[in-house]
Amino acid sequence: MTFKLVFLLLLFKFAFSERTSCRPCSEVECQKLPRTCLAGLVKDKCGCCDVCGQLEFEPCYHPEVDKEHDIWKGRCGKGLTCRIRKDLPEEDPSIAVCRCDMEEDYCGDDGISYTSICSLLEKGKRTNKTITIARTGPCDSDDDPKLSVNTRGGPEKWQKTGWVQIQRIEEKHEGDYICIAINNKGKMTKAEARLNVAIN
Repeated sequence: MTFKLVFLLLLFKFAFSERTSCRPCSEVECQKLPRTCLAGLVKDKCGCCDVCGQLEFEPCYHPEVDKEHDIWKGRCGKGLTCRIRKDLPEEDPSIAVCRCDMEEDYCGDDGISYTSICSLLEKGKRTNKTITIARTGPCDSDDDPKLSVNTRGGPEKWQKTGWVQIQRIEEKHEGDYICIAINNKGKMTKAEARLNVAIN
């Protein structure tokens, strides 16, 4: 019984290593790429084929997070670096996402504010338009009666929940939204979201 169990474990280990190991690039047939890769081209796990890079805030492979489980989540695209999130509770599992190397507020010549140069360039590729930086810093914004920021208590004790409500989404509402909260102990947390608007 012990011999059979050891044999099965060795067989499973061999099959698993075969499944996750890389073949010689000469034996690999690369898949056809889409017309546009929003974050540029990067190499796949084995370094054989070009694939689309992961976008800003998308999960990515980080050796400190994924190596033990041999989970491949892709490489970050151009101008992006895979970083471990530091804003999660200590009891939550670690997650790595792509972050832009140039994280700063920019006002595009389209009148939209961006939180990084990567989001500005990505928007240009999505819309097939050339968007340039009008100036550093967010664009001037007027009071919008269709947009409001709301908060309420909960869901847990000593917690508050906040959200942005847009009654009717228009193209001008497209952009990056950031919520920053600081408690009376000086601890800060931040949540980010991107709103893309498609006009038919």
